[in-house]
Amino acid sequence: TIQAILPARLKYRALERQMIMSLQQNNYQWEAKITLNQEAIKELEWWRDQVCQWNGKPMQIQQPIFQFETFTDAAKHGWGIADSQLETQGNWTTEEKRESSNYKETKTILFAFKINKELWQHNSVLIRSDNTTAISYMRKMGGPNYKLNQLAQQTWEICLKYKISTTFQHIAGIDNIKADQ
Repeated sequence: TIQAILPARLKYRALERQMIMSLQQNNYQWEAKITLNQEAIKELEWWRDQVCQWNGKPMQIQQPIFQFETFTDAAKHGWGIADSQLETQGNWTTEEKRESSNYKETKTILFAFKINKELWQHNSVLIRSDNTTAISYMRKMGGPNYKLNQLAQQTWEICLKYKISTTFQHIAGIDNIKADQ
C-alpha cells in the first residue's frame, strides 16, 4: 500500500503512535480495546474518503529531470536556502533556537517549500541538505519523532497540493556552501 499510494506514509503515523501507546498501557495485549485520539481518527477518515482517488495512479519509475535544485542549511541562529533563482536566509525565533539541529534542518526544508511552492508547482525539485535525519524524514514522509514528523508532513502536504515532484538528497557538509553563505 505504501508504495502504491503516494501519501500513505503521511496517513498512518498517528495510528501507529496510538497503537504503540495502547500496547504499552495494556501489557502488550493485542485484544485490548483502545480509544482513538482525534489525530488517529482523522487519518482513518482520510483512508476511508481518499484512498480510491489514488487507486490506479501511475507510480514514478524513471528518474525525473529536475527543473530546480535547491540547497538548504541550518545553523544555531539561522537558516539558509539557495538555488539558481534565489538565496534566502532568516533567523530562528527564541523558541526555535532551543530546538535540535535535526528540527532546524527539517524546518529549513519546509521553509524552502513554503517560499517556492508557486514557482515549483507542477515541476520536479531536487532538495539537498547536509543533515541525514532531515533527509530521511523527508524521504520517508515522516518518522517516530513527533516534531520532525509534523514538519515532514507539512512539507509533503505542500508537495501534493502543488503537484511538486520531489527528490531529497544528502550532500556532505563541506560541499553545502551555497546555503551556508
